[in-house]
Amino acid sequence: MASSSVVSELIWHFAGYLKLPPADPFLVKVMLEGGGGQAVSVPYYEGQSHTPGLGDPGELPAINTPLPWLVPAEPYDWHLSPIHRFPLLPNHPDAQFSLALPHALPLQVPAVGSDASGGGDFIISVTYQSGADQELIDVRQVNLMIDNNQVNAPADLVLMNNEHADHLISWMVHEAQDAVPSDLDLVAANTSQLKAFVDDHDSHPLLTQGDEAPNAVQLGQYVNGVLVTDGSDPHQVTNDLFNTIVDAANSAFAGPPELVHGDHSDQSIDHVSVGSNITANDAVLVNNEGLSISLAVLGNYYQTNAIIQTNVFKGIDHFTGDGSTSIDANTIQNIADFQNEGPTLVSGGSGVAVSGLSWTVDVLNGDLLQIHSLIQTNYLSNNNVIFQTSSTGESDVIAGGNTLLNTAQFENLTANYDLIIVEGSYHQANLIYQQNVLLDFNNIDFNGMGLASQSATGGGNSIVNDATINATGNHDYQSFTDDAMSLIQALQSEAGTVDPNTVLSAFPSLFGDIHILIVKGDYYDINYLSQTNVISNSNAVQLSGSPTAPDGATQSVSTGHNITVNSATIVDGGSIESPYLQGNYYNDMILIQTNIIGGNEKIAGQDPGVLAPELVAFTSALDSPDQSHQPTPVVTPSDPQHHDGVATILH
Repeated sequence: MASSSVVSELIWHFAGYLKLPPADPFLVKVMLEGGGGQAVSVPYYEGQSHTPGLGDPGELPAINTPLPWLVPAEPYDWHLSPIHRFPLLPNHPDAQFSLALPHALPLQVPAVGSDASGGGDFIISVTYQSGADQELIDVRQVNLMIDNNQVNAPADLVLMNNEHADHLISWMVHEAQDAVPSDLDLVAANTSQLKAFVDDHDSHPLLTQGDEAPNAVQLGQYVNGVLVTDGSDPHQVTNDLFNTIVDAANSAFAGPPELVHGDHSDQSIDHVSVGSNITANDAVLVNNEGLSISLAVLGNYYQTNAIIQTNVFKGIDHFTGDGSTSIDANTIQNIADFQNEGPTLVSGGSGVAVSGLSWTVDVLNGDLLQIHSLIQTNYLSNNNVIFQTSSTGESDVIAGGNTLLNTAQFENLTANYDLIIVEGSYHQANLIYQQNVLLDFNNIDFNGMGLASQSATGGGNSIVNDATINATGNHDYQSFTDDAMSLIQALQSEAGTVDPNTVLSAFPSLFGDIHILIVKGDYYDINYLSQTNVISNSNAVQLSGSPTAPDGATQSVSTGHNITVNSATIVDGGSIESPYLQGNYYNDMILIQTNIIGGNEKIAGQDPGVLAPELVAFTSALDSPDQSHQPTPVVTPSDPQHHDGVATILH
């Protein structure tokens, strides 16, 4: 979306909300003949969570052109929800839920070669059918807004301010792109690109792991490259930000602020606000399609979990004159959380198995693709040039306060199979890419003309990436036993019955009416979230006093206090019990956290709080700015034509 406004259009709010819920009931309990039941309890991040990366300059408009593509359409539905549901969002929960598989484990099993009563042969019959659907989900949410405001502003200064912001934001976007290693560059990838990346990544696993060794980590929580060991909750800062965002959104949609009562004829109050912009992305992807009691892989198992986070921040406040200033500290954080909270089997009931069981087997010829891709992008240009003269009464110019918000949920809570057999290799990849680019550049001129007490506040920006990957599967692999291989071969040859003794030996937890999937090729389980926020907030504000202003006249400017936040959670189900694996297990856990602050400071794996919160320059009304350290929009533009603040990105 794109729009342009002047002072009469002060605040814009965009919100996109997407939910892909499960088609099945939230909790399903299946009872076997003879009683007994078994549920699977797995950690779950509540659907209401905390609430694409940019390509090369010139490619941004193309991001907004494709419509969301969902293949196949069933069993998922699109749900668009209004803003009033957002109060449910601030939540980085640790709730548990029970998910019952279509399977029940009797506490008593029949004796070998007999039914439960001791007579006759115990039979397990097997039927076969084609099954398993491909899942290619590619969703993109984009908010694009241009809201460059001007009040009593000289045309040449407006052009200069936009030219200056254009130069800086273009450099910052390229810095964010360059922070991602080329071999891991998947920002704004589609489903075909994701599969190609996984194929290439898994084709030479030892070489790949060697190249990625400098960025390898273990399970745990990391903030700006440092492992959290003090028991604190690193996600709390994100929860607090989303509380602030929800309050701002609800306040905005409640309507414009009430008019100030009274004529204030004996006062002179001027206030200009050019900051407090918000861009936020919030996504939850829960995929339990691969959740099963047991897994058997005849090839290799490749697992890649990667979180790549980048913050690029340039915050400079340049004050001229004798006004008072207050600069708040900025919050700049990358938060990454790698988990492997495996689900557990819980037996229920005390039933006895009947004399025969019926198994069903879905057979898929070829590869099984389950690739989920969600890309969220917010781009906001809010470059303002405001010239304000003190006058009798009260004046409030709000040229900031914009809000862009994307939220999305994809929840597949259905575990369809008790046993999954993959004749090829298993490729599991959970990938989260997050980028924040924030320019907060302010030139405030207190020219001291006339009577007025002048002040300005700035800083206080929040630039946060927060990502969690919870791969719930069991990765304690075991070699195939003779019984396990014998059973697999019987199912591969589509035998009408299988030997109960073999089943009890190889898969004792599967002794029930179970559902099996056989994948003749490779299994691709790929979950991908990419989130990008870009804010260009370059402001030139001049406060001029008036000789006729009454005593006690005040003029104030609020800058900074912008928020860019990305929150992403992936929960990916796997085998509950130790899987059988004939090949090798390759595991990559990659973390890259980068903060680029100011002109040349790149902070990776360090606390940016050690840096000054803002670069601030003070000059008197008679001094000229230090151009070598504080570039300001006071140079003659090289291009006399109109140039908006994001031209090199949009054109």
